[in-house]
Amino acid sequence: MDQIKIGKFIAEMRKEKNLTQKQLAELIGISDKAVSKWECGKSMPDNSILLKLCEILNINVNELLSGEKLSIDDYHGKAEENMVNLIKDSKNPTTKTITVAISIILLLSWIWLLVISMNGSIYWFLDIYSFIPILAFTLIIMIMSGSLKDFFRAFPICFSKSSKNKCEIRRAYSAIKLGICSIIVSGLISSLLAVVTVLGLLENRELLGPNLAVAILSILYSLIMVLVLLPFCKILSLKLYEE
Repeated sequence: MDQIKIGKFIAEMRKEKNLTQKQLAELIGISDKAVSKWECGKSMPDNSILLKLCEILNINVNELLSGEKLSIDDYHGKAEENMVNLIKDSKNPTTKTITVAISIILLLSWIWLLVISMNGSIYWFLDIYSFIPILAFTLIIMIMSGSLKDFFRAFPICFSKSSKNKCEIRRAYSAIKLGICSIIVSGLISSLLAVVTVLGLLENRELLGPNLAVAILSILYSLIMVLVLLPFCKILSLKLYEE
């Protein structure tokens, strides 16, 4: 479905009724920001309020989803087309979730194979000094941006079945994305500095391989941390989609 076209149609019908965005929102029982997002084509009205919205705007659901007034001749054809589009749209979140799950499984499999290739010694992958810089850098970024509280709130929001304020979900989603970006950047910087240090200071070339392996552990740690956060990011994005 063309969200931009639908948004413009909602705005047009609202103005015909001499309603402001705030007045329309109050009649439906939502925030005026939600109406603004519809009319900008950034989101669609939730299925639970479609009938009420159509009643207020004096249109039917078929016309709303088509983004235009329909004649009797066009009505049935558009009804079938809109039904197909709704089915496709309803599958999108599931498809994206499955894609994320497959990606996570593949990454976990790669890490497991890497451990096996090193004779199963997991201790070779443990280095607290490679982990601390990533955690410290990420915390500094979160504190400086004022997103630390929203970051920690994101996890209970993900597991909560009750509906949350959209702004709260959006802040949590942004905080998780910022955390992921910070982790990736800090992991790359830490590993790059470690590699440069090893190449510049290590005199015994026989120890070059093991030391380089330790130097790139920060990248591995950052990937694992991102792997943990990605499902929460996806859940929050789906909650925003549902809103």
